[in-house]
Amino acid sequence: MNYIHLISNKRFITNCRNPNAKSKSTILSTQDIDQALTFCVKMVKQISYAQGVRNLMEQQEVAASSSLKTMQNFIVKEGLLRVEGCLQHSTLPSQRINQTILPPNHHFSKLVVSAEHINLHQAGPQHLIAFI
Repeated sequence: MNYIHLISNKRFITNCRNPNAKSKSTILSTQDIDQALTFCVKMVKQISYAQGVRNLMEQQEVAASSSLKTMQNFIVKEGLLRVEGCLQHSTLPSQRINQTILPPNHHFSKLVVSAEHINLHQAGPQHLIAFI
């Protein structure tokens, strides 16, 4: 997955808006990459689950036709749509216990899986699913 384009655009806009501030042109940090990934996930969520998210935010029932209906969903403060997992009593970090929901057939979801497959050195499907 290539976040460099997104991050460099964000930096360019920030540098243009603040011409007197010190321009940020250093090497990308893991925080920069995490922010870009979070931004992409939020955009995909808004596109794919717009009505379901609105219902959840208004604390209404999710439509029966929605793929979110079968899950116990909640929205965290970062604006990411997450599902409650079976690890609620685990000592793992919150983002590991409550996984982010992505639409299964969206192009971005396929990119995430493909990138992790490459990062795991062509791991098999069971290892890949466990990692993701």
